[in-house]
Amino acid sequence: MEELLFYLSLFIFVILACVIVVARFSKPAPVKDSSDEYEIINFETMLLPLEFSSSSNEQLAQAVAKLFAHYDELEMTTTQKRFFLYCLSKHPNVQADLVLQALDDMSEKNPAIAKELEASVKKGLDRRDLIKRMV
Repeated sequence: MEELLFYLSLFIFVILACVIVVARFSKPAPVKDSSDEYEIINFETMLLPLEFSSSSNEQLAQAVAKLFAHYDELEMTTTQKRFFLYCLSKHPNVQADLVLQALDDMSEKNPAIAKELEASVKKGLDRRDLIKRMV
């Protein structure tokens, strides 16, 4: 009986020692800082704020600023440039000065397609007016 009691107490002691060692040396998972994550920069992410009608003019301005900050990395086609300006100009919360500034900057970077870019902005504004009249 004494031998059984000895082995039982030894077993409990070993289990407690293991639990204490594991509890002492295990650390909580490190908290990731959101600034450490990389932001994906591509044409689709630049277009996201333009796709939501609830985006404010400030959010649209940030999207335009990001587009021109990463302009050389994006290597956009003419169609993508025109589509960006079209979506920007037809957005219900955009202000005219932002559209004109984006058009001027894009035309300055692409003088060969300035007329096409202007036509895209005009189509976007016409579409915006049409939607306002329907509502």
